Amino acid sequence: MKKTQILPLAAMISGLLVGCGGGSGGGGGGGTPSTKFEFSFSAPNTILESSNTSNCTVYERRDNSSQQATVLTYQPAIESQLNNENVVAYYSDAAGSMVGDLIVPSNLKLSFTLEGIPDGGFVTFQIREANNTHFTANTFSKEYLEDLTLRTTTFGMNREAVSSCDKGDNFGKTTRNDLSYLAVASGGGDYNFQSQLKEESVPTYSIDKLDVRALPNGTPESTIVTQFKDGYLHQYGVRAWSNADPLLLVDMAGNKAQLTHTNDFDYSNVEIKVSQGDFSYGIATIPSTQGDFTSPDEPNTEHWSLNVESDTPLNGWNIDLNKKLYVEGSWDVDIAPDSFYDLSSLPTDSPNLAGNNLDLDFSFTDEVGKMRVAYTTESLSGGLHKLTHKVFTHLEDTIVLPELHYYDYSDTVKAELKLDPTSDPIHQTVLVETAESEITGYDFMTAFAHGNVTDLDEDLDGLVVNEVTLNKTGVKVQNQDYLMLTK
Repeated sequence: MKKTQILPLAAMISGLLVGCGGGSGGGGGGGTPSTKFEFSFSAPNTILESSNTSNCTVYERRDNSSQQATVLTYQPAIESQLNNENVVAYYSDAAGSMVGDLIVPSNLKLSFTLEGIPDGGFVTFQIREANNTHFTANTFSKEYLEDLTLRTTTFGMNREAVSSCDKGDNFGKTTRNDLSYLAVASGGGDYNFQSQLKEESVPTYSIDKLDVRALPNGTPESTIVTQFKDGYLHQYGVRAWSNADPLLLVDMAGNKAQLTHTNDFDYSNVEIKVSQGDFSYGIATIPSTQGDFTSPDEPNTEHWSLNVESDTPLNGWNIDLNKKLYVEGSWDVDIAPDSFYDLSSLPTDSPNLAGNNLDLDFSFTDEVGKMRVAYTTESLSGGLHKLTHKVFTHLEDTIVLPELHYYDYSDTVKAELKLDPTSDPIHQTVLVETAESEITGYDFMTAFAHGNVTDLDEDLDGLVVNEVTLNKTGVKVQNQDYLMLTK
């Protein structure tokens, strides 16, 4: 995921309005302003990295079954892949009933307005696959869209990639040869130089060169160097601190901060990370049996954070806890999740469906955050029909599953594609944040980008986010306080 500061809605809308009735070629002054959303669609295409001679934009890097390096690219959808109800959208009211007519793409974009969504209601877009019997649906509550970070967004679709690929905006590769430092403390082990591309351990505090990533504008990543002594961080350096050559390392000066562990869930390690600019570096792994860690007096230009993941699920829920490591002049950190949510009240039963209302059995009070609920249903009547539906909302004990558009399917197929929580697979992701969190609706959705057609925990028809943006968003989210629950 990634992030952006959430401003009051009124302040954001004031600079982002388009007038109703403007039309093509007309004045249309006056009228009620509307906040327009435009969704585009692209088809994925995985190619060998060595074959990317056209500089197609890279969205993700993977290895194929032959252990060859591949890159995920995308190619914009063409009109025939969008028309004839292959892509549609519609509004729903707070009870989940469809309101108004179907919305269809125009000029390769699917457009709707925030004001068109009934209060407390939803907007849903659907993508039908080429076989006409499988479709996906993405539903957003009006509240979820109000931070406006999804106004101009591209989503994936399970169609053949037939147009030209998106190009440019890729990471580059370069070499840094300015990694000369001076130690400020004696003793310790080897010096560990780290970039996004390579790690090297050497007995001296300088290195001749190191392969590094570069942003599309050519700016190289900072890199870091660390040294440990007796299992504790001894001294470290971040190249971006200054242009000094050599650059003085910073030692821990005998500082030991306290980690207050928790028994609320099982975990083995605490991962300590630092970020500088658009890049993140793992700096230390602390076992859950260790109650302290060394730290500098204060950070310089870098940001520190910690992350803890559960070893085993709690009531079926996987737990991911992230916290800033330096807050208000203190390095001491309490890992207990109770400032986010009481884990002893995690739901143990499956969700229960009554009409359009899916009771998730949560007991939220004043918690803030976002959630995604995804499910898949099938019908074998008249051949295989399949639906995958995702709902994005703010935190709710019970969510509404809006009525969907079932094309010309028979009544039997429609009935069998309705969710049965006792037998159909459901995947839940719950993000509990602090009031100061800068994680946006867009940022949250990046966690589910670039899935496969069989995935329920990721979305093939989710956000299309290039590698550079995905990396930047990940760094942004790393520097937030949150509790992520998945089941």
